[in-house]
Amino acid sequence: GIRLPTAAPTRWNYNERLISVIKNNHEQVLDVFLAIMENATCWDSDTVSAAKGFIAFLEDFANYFLLLVFSDIFEITENLFKTLQAKYMAIEFCAKEVMEAGNLLTEMRNSFQNIYDRTVMVTGPPETQRKRRKLIHADESSVTQHYRRLHTEIFDKIVVQINTRFENIGKLKFLELLDSSKFLKYEQGVAVSAFKSLQESDGGYLDTASLQSELNVICKKSTFQNKANIRKILK
Repeated sequence: GIRLPTAAPTRWNYNERLISVIKNNHEQVLDVFLAIMENATCWDSDTVSAAKGFIAFLEDFANYFLLLVFSDIFEITENLFKTLQAKYMAIEFCAKEVMEAGNLLTEMRNSFQNIYDRTVMVTGPPETQRKRRKLIHADESSVTQHYRRLHTEIFDKIVVQINTRFENIGKLKFLELLDSSKFLKYEQGVAVSAFKSLQESDGGYLDTASLQSELNVICKKSTFQNKANIRKILK
């Protein structure tokens, strides 16, 4: 059977899973609610009413269009999320991944026609729903243009949000000092660029000369080298 993940307003990656499941099992999910409606006498009124609402939602052109749009977006952002979680100390690598994700999303601004056509194949053309959607005008070209603008605006805003969110990621390069897998490489001295990043970020509170000396000693000790993470070093 299909299990729908619970939506969480504060954890967008859970919403990504929900969207992915609904997109990949759209027909099966719709069939469940249609079966409830066909056997309404076997269900309570609240369930039947909810099924009716879900059917209208799943068959709606605008909803399915947005489902495809955000499904494509989340495929990129979910991969980025996993990378940043796993490689959080490799700042240069993470910055590169952020840039590549932004470039992919920018390129996807050109995916409108593909998404629009896929939506029409599933729900039918949007003009059949004009009576329920006052924002869409009568002629076909204006309907298409409405969704084209919506598609472009979504991708533009997502790219701006990502660029804004990670614009200072390079300033976190000092986190590489915590990467024990590089301690062997640092035996001849702590990475200059990473330590410089720390100096620029600490606001003058650290005794950087003493800290650099202590870090050099730590990097040379075999007991600290190749630990899985900084927590194991601190134990």
